[in-house]
Amino acid sequence: MQAGAHEGAQAEAPQALGAQAAALQEGAQADALQEGAQAWAEQPFAFFAFLLFFFAFVAPQAEQP
Repeated sequence: MQAGAHEGAQAEAPQALGAQAAALQEGAQADALQEGAQAWAEQPFAFFAFLLFFFAFVAPQAEQP
């Protein structure tokens, strides 16, 4: 009976580590997203330059076969 409890504890440990890693990854993604948004806010011209590039060069190529 004690061996079964020990196996159960071993099975739960990776799940707990996985949940912790997922939480850390979500936090890192949120930080990166916030930094990216801040960079766009500090350089509004870059956003419009990207839109100009996209609609001038990328979008027309998608229409051609």
